[in-house]
Amino acid sequence: MNKIVLNIVLASLFLCINNLNAQQVPFYNHYKTNPVVYNPAYAGLDGNFNAFITRGQRYTGIGTGAVDNTFSIEGKFFIPNSGFGLFVGHQSAGALSQLGAKMTYSYRVQFGEDHNLGLGISAGYLENRIRTDQFNVMHEHDPFLEGIRDYRPSFDMNAGLVYKNKDLQIGFSIPQVLGNKVKFAKNKSRGFYTLARHMLLTSSYDFRFNAIDKLILTPYALLRFVPGAPIQYDIAAQLKYENIGWFSTTYKSDYAVQFNLGFHIFKHLHIGYSYEWVVGSSKNYYSGVNHEFLLGYTFKTGKSETKRVEIEIEVPDPNTVKENEELKRQLKEKEEQLQAKEELERKLREQLEEEQKKAINAVKKEVEDRGDFIQTGGDYKFIEVNGSDAPNGYYVVIGVYSEKNNLNKNLEEVRQSYSNAYYIINTKKNNYNYIVIQYTLNREEALKIYQDYSNSTGKKVWILEYKH
Repeated sequence: MNKIVLNIVLASLFLCINNLNAQQVPFYNHYKTNPVVYNPAYAGLDGNFNAFITRGQRYTGIGTGAVDNTFSIEGKFFIPNSGFGLFVGHQSAGALSQLGAKMTYSYRVQFGEDHNLGLGISAGYLENRIRTDQFNVMHEHDPFLEGIRDYRPSFDMNAGLVYKNKDLQIGFSIPQVLGNKVKFAKNKSRGFYTLARHMLLTSSYDFRFNAIDKLILTPYALLRFVPGAPIQYDIAAQLKYENIGWFSTTYKSDYAVQFNLGFHIFKHLHIGYSYEWVVGSSKNYYSGVNHEFLLGYTFKTGKSETKRVEIEIEVPDPNTVKENEELKRQLKEKEEQLQAKEELERKLREQLEEEQKKAINAVKKEVEDRGDFIQTGGDYKFIEVNGSDAPNGYYVVIGVYSEKNNLNKNLEEVRQSYSNAYYIINTKKNNYNYIVIQYTLNREEALKIYQDYSNSTGKKVWILEYKH
């Protein structure tokens, strides 16, 4: 087998893993949600610990296509203003596969009140494999082909920086910064490929809406440059609602239009899916689905911001003792004003707490004076829907139903306001069903729920004190 032909096969297979336009670093559709995949400077930037898993599938119309799997975790380091991370990635396409693991360290510098600059570096092991048994060659015993090794390790390093000013972010990173060669041939030949040095520039800006303070619109862009390859760019816009999820659309130059949808579950769990609609010059080569899945979790650190009280004093010329004494007098006056303000705030808080306590006691007295809203169920026998005995305590009940249709209709309606509403069954009274909007062992809590429901709906409600 001709050496030049073998080199062409190697290069073509490797490039197919990632991009037909000679980009070696894979496309990641969720890099806005998990930017550390491209730029190590983002490690620990938001102050939380974040873990993400992604799986992407592309180019299914060309051979076996390409599959990219990644795992990353990053967060704050014990060194002040530092972050750390771990990234593991596996890419495969046809006869070639690549497994890499890198450790990341970042450091953030703050200058001014709103300006931050983060610097990051990641380095680690890269395992490159080639399955020569999948080659279709004319001469199986070609000495050059027999001299090809199926496994070659190498060292890999990424570097990056990110600048942040309030809602503006600008990042620059260089994956595969060393540009190492991966040599599969045992002898000195052209049986190798080079880890091309990439340059990625990103920018984004968060637009916030006064009417909907949790809604954020973020246009962002990414520019990829690899020597010897066409410049590739992404232009995108993301609409994000805090604690709910996000939706974005992206145009990847001469390649695809991407749609991305994600949700935050219980605030900390993240699930995302993206789909690529190929529209570029290579669309006729695709027959499968190009998409990517994301699963992530954020471990909140409970970081809090400390409010600062700044006292501005016009400093006089300190050349005379008299002027220094005036400065001390002004400082003492400001301190006394601050102490008086704190004392006033303390008294107002105590007054508010006292008024709230009186209001609660008044409501309790008013409710208890009525005397008809608490019933006892000592001669009843209640069970849960699963057949277990209902526990002792206070049940806030809004209705009793014998017909399942009426029960389900009213239960569905009340759950719009009381999502935890359910029903229990009275086995000693014709298996009647009691709709419960709150169960508690605390009498005061039951009284409060009773009063809230009565005031907001005007409908009948009572408290069942159950002991068996």
